[in-house]
Amino acid sequence: MARRRPSGEGSIFQDKRGFWVAKITLPDGIRREKHSKRQDVVKKWLLTARSELRDGVLPKDEHMTVSQFLTNYKDTVWKHSMRPNTLEIRSYILRKHILPIIGSIKLVGLRPDHLQSLYSKKLDEGLSKNTVLIIHQLIHKALSNAEKWGMVKRNVSDLVEAPKREKKPMSIWTPEQVLHFINTTRDHPYWVIWVLAIYTSMRRGEILGIHYDDINLSKGTVFVQYSVHSRKGGTFLSKPKTESSIRIVKIPEDALSALKIYLDHLDRKEGIIFRSSRGEFVHPSNVVRAFKHESKKAGLPKIRFHDLRHTSVALMAAAGIHAKTVQERLGHAQLSTTLDVYFHLFPSLQDEASEKLDGMLRPSSPTTSP
Repeated sequence: MARRRPSGEGSIFQDKRGFWVAKITLPDGIRREKHSKRQDVVKKWLLTARSELRDGVLPKDEHMTVSQFLTNYKDTVWKHSMRPNTLEIRSYILRKHILPIIGSIKLVGLRPDHLQSLYSKKLDEGLSKNTVLIIHQLIHKALSNAEKWGMVKRNVSDLVEAPKREKKPMSIWTPEQVLHFINTTRDHPYWVIWVLAIYTSMRRGEILGIHYDDINLSKGTVFVQYSVHSRKGGTFLSKPKTESSIRIVKIPEDALSALKIYLDHLDRKEGIIFRSSRGEFVHPSNVVRAFKHESKKAGLPKIRFHDLRHTSVALMAAAGIHAKTVQERLGHAQLSTTLDVYFHLFPSLQDEASEKLDGMLRPSSPTTSP
């Protein structure tokens, strides 16, 4: 009986057409092969493949397409590292904008100009620079792993000019406009949701995910540990956006009073506090739709629901609250994230730095020249 070759050793032979073929079996049982009219070409490929396996690197699959790689990457990496809503959006971007353009290209044959053409085409089609930047980031991360895994020689997206992020103008309401909205919408079923958004800076999904047990009325705090999101198939409860988003938020007195009254009228003292008339999660889009309608009816400038979070930050900045405290309320992991978005709202930081430098360098008493 012929002895079976060990996995990773490989073999070389001629096929019926006279082509030389090198084959090697990977540790997971998958076979890779190389065809050529020249024996030295396949022999060199096999020696390289053996060497890569010894170094813990998978030999390159010259037949794998970008579509095969990215689809597998989505199913094995994205699936376990992204929140469901993010996965749904990223999968749509992959399916709609990336694979139709570069999916059929061999992974090992992907060049920088392929990616540059992809970005240019999408910009010409009217996609925003921010969306095209997301496309670039998705491809870059995937190719970085492909490079680490030995599937490509280098990450070609490093050689591409990616679009710069566009910062959209921030829309916020003045304190007078905020008070007008609160006063004119007091009888709306979602009023407490809007009040919490303004007074606590919490995200929409975080507010909708508040459980009765998350609230400490005696301390005036809410423990943010859940978030409600909608995607295909319905509305779901999940963890907040990031680990730093899991936090305790102090509720200002006026908002706390409104919340107490709301809780007093609940016929249950457990579970999610905001529910639809059928006892289900409040759908996030319903809150947004109602907010748009009520703010328009109140004659206020048009802003997004998420802009209530920006408005809340602007009010805190105007009140002289330090950016570090704002960062903690927002649930940002780094102060730099908060300042990157809201630095223009904190001119007091510049004033404080200037005054402190003056105080350090100003002589305590007049001096005379020697």
